[in-house]
Amino acid sequence: MNAKGVTEDCLVFHDGELNVNVIPLESFKFLPRVGECLYLPGSGDKESNLYRIDKITHYYRVVKEQPVDRAEAALLNITAEASRVHPKGS
Repeated sequence: MNAKGVTEDCLVFHDGELNVNVIPLESFKFLPRVGECLYLPGSGDKESNLYRIDKITHYYRVVKEQPVDRAEAALLNITAEASRVHPKGS
């Protein structure tokens, strides 16, 4: 049995420095799109928890090798690169 990685089958929100949130894909009805803004749970600091999605990347793993350079793939995870949106006046 293969051990499942922490981010496997998850949507990972990343702000360029660290993973902001890791959320199981099964909990989403809709996935965020580039340009959309959303609130993410934070560490409780006074900064805004509003983020804008800058880039979405889908990662796949090979499930079964096929002849002639073909392979069956399965979604491993999705990474959303996000930028913190600072409220006006801050």
